[in-house]
Amino acid sequence: PEVKPKTYWERAEEMFAADGLTYKQRLIGCGSCMAVGYLLSFGSVFRINALLKGNPIPFVLTATLGNIVALCGSCFLSGPRAQTKTMFHKRRRLASCGYLASLFLTIVFAFKT
Repeated sequence: PEVKPKTYWERAEEMFAADGLTYKQRLIGCGSCMAVGYLLSFGSVFRINALLKGNPIPFVLTATLGNIVALCGSCFLSGPRAQTKTMFHKRRRLASCGYLASLFLTIVFAFKT
């Protein structure tokens, strides 16, 4: 008998079950992390005054932490291993390295001042 290939959703459900999270739990985790990340990033706007007065640390920390938390939210959908594999795929490697380096260097230079 011919084996019917699995649909995208069937493969996704198997992947989610292997990690111990249901699809709904993954969506909630992703949405929660992204919401908190975006709120932190938006909250950095209220620290621009300190930035303009010469204290970049509050702005940099909230903006960068917001980006990191939002990025972690996407790990809920595919899992950390798959997310990392996708980020460092040949076609995305340069952009991912640039993004991660900019996050790191932003914090380094903020504390160096």
